[in-house]
Amino acid sequence: MEVANRAVSEAKSVTKGEKANDPKSVMQAADAMEKASRAMEAIDVKDEKLQDYQAGFINVYRDTSKATRNFIAASQKNDRSAAEAARLGVQQATTLEKQIVADFNTYCSGS
Repeated sequence: MEVANRAVSEAKSVTKGEKANDPKSVMQAADAMEKASRAMEAIDVKDEKLQDYQAGFINVYRDTSKATRNFIAASQKNDRSAAEAARLGVQQATTLEKQIVADFNTYCSGS
């Protein structure tokens, strides 16, 4: 969970305040998500259920990174429909992340 917390914290810190509208800062957030996916992938997990959560986190971070990069590219081209599609992709990935975190915490607490 340390990798997940660090990824979210890093992404939030580079897009805080006015930086949220800065393409360079947003790209740094995408880089942080990609880095997190690689770090998560490197963790050796034996428990099958935890492997499922791990795969979920990896997919979420990759999807978030890809959608964020697509959003920046579409915005730079003034392609509103592509930007909206990318924004929805980011939204879906982050919503899924919240569910994975909740499920992971429930599993780990034994509830």
